[in-house]
Amino acid sequence: MAAAVLASRVRVHGSLPHADTLALIRSADLLLHHAVTSPQDGDTEGQPLAILEAMAAGLPVIATRHAGIPEAVIDGVHGRLVAEQDVADMAAALLDLAASPLERRRLGLAARAAIEERHSHDVARRILLQLLGLTQTSNDERVGSR
Repeated sequence: MAAAVLASRVRVHGSLPHADTLALIRSADLLLHHAVTSPQDGDTEGQPLAILEAMAAGLPVIATRHAGIPEAVIDGVHGRLVAEQDVADMAAALLDLAASPLERRRLGLAARAAIEERHSHDVARRILLQLLGLTQTSNDERVGSR
């Protein structure tokens, strides 16, 4: 019976065009992402783009403390973090946020702000100019050592 209830509420979409994926993200209430370290070779996922895209869409994230995820998602600020393989803690975080639209909104707004602060085009441009030894001035002039 539990499997039937779950099947009626969970959809696995498989591979989709990026625009369709973004539309699904925008229609969601939160992102649940349970990344784990491979027991075979210790491989990790790094910082999943799905998490950054969800945050950019203003979604709170429930994820594992895995690889680079805690650098993007601060527990209690942008979402919730749980230990890898801790299904009970992840389920508890999911139930907690499912029951609290105001908390989801607070976390989602903070997630969106973090992405704008760290990953916007302006931030990327400024970092690139710094790496190239250039500085940005008014009227979009670039001055620096070449």
